[in-house]
Amino acid sequence: MFAPDSRYSKLQPLTVTGPNGNPVQIAPIRFIAPGDPIISRQIRQGDRPDLLAYEFYKEPPLFWRIADANEVMRPGELVADPGSLIGIPPKE
Repeated sequence: MFAPDSRYSKLQPLTVTGPNGNPVQIAPIRFIAPGDPIISRQIRQGDRPDLLAYEFYKEPPLFWRIADANEVMRPGELVADPGSLIGIPPKE
C-alpha cells in the first residue's frame, strides 16, 4: 500500500467500512518516537524540504524524517522562516 521509503511503510494498513459499505484500507495513526537531531541547519531563502533531504541523505523522499524531527505536520513549515534553525536527525 505504501512506497518503501514512505513514513507509513512499516505500519500495517487498517481495513474499515466505507460509506457505501465496502471495505477500505486506511493508514493508522503514526506515532513519532522522540529523537535527538545530530546537527542543526540554518534555513536559507530557497530551501525546500526535498532539497534538505538530498543535502543530508542523498534521498529527497526522506524529507519526512526531518519534518518528524522538528515536529511539523506540513513539511513546508520547515523552510518557511529563513534564518531559523532546524534539527537534522540521522538517516536511520
